[in-house]
This record gives sequence, structure tokens and C-alpha cells, in this order.
Amino acid sequence: KPPFHSRGVRVQIPSGHSDQVFCKLVLSKSSMKVGAFLDQWLASRQGQVKASTHHSYVVTSKRIRSGLGHVQIQALTPIQIETFYSDLLDHGRADGTGLSPKTVRNTHTVLRKALSDAERLGIVYRNAAAAARGPSVERPEFTVWSSDELRQFFAAAESNHIYGAFVLLATTGMRRGEVLGVRWKDIDLDSGELAIIQTITNVNGKLTVGSPKTTKSRRVIYLDETTVTMLRQHRGRQREDQIAMGRTGPTTAAWPSPTRPVSRFGRSGSRRSSVGWSQRQAYHVSACMMFAIPTRRWR
Repeated sequence: KPPFHSRGVRVQIPSGHSDQVFCKLVLSKSSMKVGAFLDQWLASRQGQVKASTHHSYVVTSKRIRSGLGHVQIQALTPIQIETFYSDLLDHGRADGTGLSPKTVRNTHTVLRKALSDAERLGIVYRNAAAAARGPSVERPEFTVWSSDELRQFFAAAESNHIYGAFVLLATTGMRRGEVLGVRWKDIDLDSGELAIIQTITNVNGKLTVGSPKTTKSRRVIYLDETTVTMLRQHRGRQREDQIAMGRTGPTTAAWPSPTRPVSRFGRSGSRRSSVGWSQRQAYHVSACMMFAIPTRRWR
């Protein structure tokens, strides 16, 4: 019999045989269940991904464990996975109603990632989730406030202690977490520049300071005169409030970090309209029309 390699790679064959062969992957039979592997996988990913990403893995893994956790991982098949997805769409919620296709699609993504690592580690012969099909997701159109509606909102929110954050969301198109992470040292009001260095997000009910979403997200953006004026006024009011409370030291954060109020405005999800613009970009355009600011080109 020709020699083989446990990792299933090409091996050199002795003289007198064919030059090279592909050899089958040889696995030790294991009774490990999907649920047990997910526990190990989550532990291995902690510290390797952002806290918000790991939390989403934990939430999704609970869902996977409820439907497939009892299955031996080496015996898991694509048809079992697709049946599991159908069950989630029909009655995946705690109240017996079905989950949205987007949520089930996200479940598919996490399961595929986990089983890809299982394949890499030699626990399974193939990634069954890679062969399974997740549900298709239609990108719904969304509605955004018009310039008049945005003007009404700003008029009502002008006295709010995070009014500056609302304006910055609208006039720059920044993500919620990026706006909440802004510190005064990140802003140069004289040159009209703002450096996006950190983010503040809500991870399982706790505010978490982290890095921007991607490498390209760590950037410098330019502020228009209207936004710069607003920020100067906001900083002046902030200093007055500090003096009134008997505080004399410098303020680091540009504003407090309440995630819930901000999440109701300028949501920066991945939903796209029929013209391919994200919702936060659409709010940016509405704000620019309102303040007569030239719109920025989005890449």
C-alpha cells in the first residue's frame, strides 16, 4: 500500500512508484458532539477577535447548540444543517415564531467558520456547512428622514447633552461606535479635522472601548464649518456645566456614552437601499441638504 499522510497532503513516493499521489485524510474516530466542539471553539476565539464579535459568536452558538449540539461532529451532514435552518425559519424564536432569514444566514456564517476550524484541526474530514445552503436574504429598502424631518429632530434635541453627537452622526456619516468614541484630543477644531481612533460599543449590556471596525476605518475626516461651529459651542457648554458642578479638570470625552438613544438615530447597519447607499450615508445627505453642506464622496 502507498504511504499516506494524516494531513492529506502530497507525499513523495519511493522509487519505482508513481511520482506523487493525493492521499485521503485519515481521522481518528471521535464521539465529540457539535456542542462540545463549539465550547472549545469559543474559548479558542476569545482574545482573537473583538469583544463584540465574540459575543455574537456566543449568542449564535447557543442557537446552534439547541438544534445540532447533540449530533456527533464527524457525522454531521449538510442535509441536517439545512433542516436545522428550516426549523429556525419556522419556529426559531422562544415564542415559537420564526427567525428572520438574515438571522439564520448569520447562524450559517458562524457555523461555517467553526467547522472550517474543525477541518483545519483535523477533527472532521470536510466542512459540512460549506456544502449546506443558507437562506437567501433580500435587502429591503428603508426610509430615512427628509431634510425637514431632520430639522425637526435637531430642533427638539438641541438641549440634549449629546446633541453634538447627533449632528456629527448626520454631517459626517460616521458609525455610532465611532461617534461615541470621540475624545477632544481626537479633534482639531482649528484645522477642521477629526481622527477616528477608537470606538465605544454596547457588548452584552456593557460599554466596551475598542478599535475601529476595519483598518480603513481608522482614518481622518474633515469637518465642515457648520459642524466645527457646533462643536465649539458644545465644548463651551460642557465647560460651563463642569464649572457649575465644581469640576476644574479637563474633559476627555466629547460627550457621555449612552448607546440606547444614539442607536435610534443614524443606525449604521449593513442594509442598503435600491441605489446601494447605506442608511447612515442617506442621513448624511439629508443633513448636508439641511445645512447646505457639500456632500462627501463615499467609497
